[in-house]
Amino acid sequence: MTQRIIEDGNRLLCEARSSLGVRLFAAVIGLSMFMIPVPYVIHAPWGEVSLTILLAVACIVAPTAFGLFVLFIAVTGRTWVEIDGNLRQVRSGWHGLFGTWLSAVPFTAVESVEVVRRTSSEDPDWFQVALRVAGRRRPVSLGVFSSAGEAEPWRRRIAALVGSQADQDAAIRATASPSPTPTSESPTEAPT
Repeated sequence: MTQRIIEDGNRLLCEARSSLGVRLFAAVIGLSMFMIPVPYVIHAPWGEVSLTILLAVACIVAPTAFGLFVLFIAVTGRTWVEIDGNLRQVRSGWHGLFGTWLSAVPFTAVESVEVVRRTSSEDPDWFQVALRVAGRRRPVSLGVFSSAGEAEPWRRRIAALVGSQADQDAAIRATASPSPTPTSESPTEAPT
């Protein structure tokens, strides 16, 4: 998968494209998943109601659903996040064999712009710029950076493009951690 970030005046585009090899591999895996249910369809005792039928149905539905998901990955060639200062929107979407899907969020719905560390048990940590959007459970993430220092200039640029309110809110949340107030008397000391 290749990723790139393009900055064009008042517009920022982060796109990821899957190579043809990755897409063909995903297509083979996705189509292969449809072969797993065949023995269950052939050998299940469909004439009687039992727990064996429930197990057979689970063994038919699960690989088929996973196969559809992997085929979706195979036919989706390009995903993107576009931050457009002229339209004052954050747009994200994918383009594939079956058309284009697009989602748009106004700048006013962006709550914060932050750098997020992603971890993996097999790969080194990586960083993304995440836009927290009001009413959404998951943030809009873009870019894959090898260090937080590499991601920070993009976070600042995006925060400036989206508007200073989201950046100010993030700074307030970061500095609003409660600190203990020092007291002049310690409760463990005995009065003299």
